[in-house]
Amino acid sequence: RSLALLSPSSSVSPQSPASMHVRVKRGTKTFFILVHPSETIMELKQKIQSATEIDFPPTGLHIERQRLTSGPNMARVLEDRYQLSQLKVDNDQVLALTIRADGEDESAYEDVVICEIGTPEAEAWIAKEEEARAKEREETAARDAAEAAERAAQMKLDDVVNREKEGGG
Repeated sequence: RSLALLSPSSSVSPQSPASMHVRVKRGTKTFFILVHPSETIMELKQKIQSATEIDFPPTGLHIERQRLTSGPNMARVLEDRYQLSQLKVDNDQVLALTIRADGEDESAYEDVVICEIGTPEAEAWIAKEEEARAKEREETAARDAAEAAERAAQMKLDDVVNREKEGGG
């Protein structure tokens, strides 16, 4: 359940001595992302959004929902406006990714969870993630069904109005 991706949108060639990789971890997943030290945290988040399109369709994990942290106990929040070099992010450094649920308070991010695959902690995290995704799919399906019913009702109403116009004209 570990995912390794290189960002195809990087303008730095893999051979460039100035390019580097950062490891972005969330739960049991690890994203290996090619970056340049002059890129900002916002640019890194854009690459993460592209890299997560499979897990969070259709557009990936939106930038506003992402929070990156580093340091001891992953307590240092990395601000969007700073370059990786300004934050002293080095090649092969581990950053933790946490997300905020849609509609939640801007400060309501999940706890940092980085765990070894196969451990009870990892199994619990995977179960929690699968449950959250199932709930999200159910909510999306219910919303889509409600919208379809509303469109069908509007089409019936439009049809009745058109028949009345044809009959009255």
